[in-house]
Amino acid sequence: MRLKMHPGITHTSSELATHIGMAHFSATGPENTYCSQCSYRAKGGCLKFLELTKDKIRTFPRETLSCKYFTPKELNV
Repeated sequence: MRLKMHPGITHTSSELATHIGMAHFSATGPENTYCSQCSYRAKGGCLKFLELTKDKIRTFPRETLSCKYFTPKELNV
């Protein structure tokens, strides 16, 4: 579910692409990275959101562009 925006205000594309449950606005992380590649991604949602808000994990699409808290998952070598 996308964030609810005020109809009388112009919003950026990253604000419009942000889902409820994200730790920060979408597309504010490194270029060409997605939530599915982030170490904070778990149970279909964001652990950083949980850490910052103390709210429950809310699920959103894994192909969402990453936010400023993006941390790459460790590669299993």
